[in-house]
Amino acid sequence: MKKIIIILVFLVCIFPLIASAGWYKGSIIAIAYGYDGKTIAFRISDGSFTKTDCTCSTWTNYMCLDSTRGTHNAEISLLLSTHATRKPLAVNIDETSCKVRALEVYQ
Repeated sequence: MKKIIIILVFLVCIFPLIASAGWYKGSIIAIAYGYDGKTIAFRISDGSFTKTDCTCSTWTNYMCLDSTRGTHNAEISLLLSTHATRKPLAVNIDETSCKVRALEVYQ
């Protein structure tokens, strides 16, 4: 019984993390820099990403890089590279803030 309770508590704790992240795929169609000089936002060609309540950007349907991540500079380079070469990108975001959790270039 104790093991079942531990498993249930674990599942209840992990479910919001799984439910609050989404993957979107497409080419970068716009890159924007915020008025604060820190925010880097971008939009991809995935028509299913239609968020208007993001907390990281004032622009509709834009995702943002998280400037607190250790890979922030590499993520900027990856965005610029994929935009210049028009390669598709897969982006995993936090659904409440629209901040990027993971990036992947794919063929």
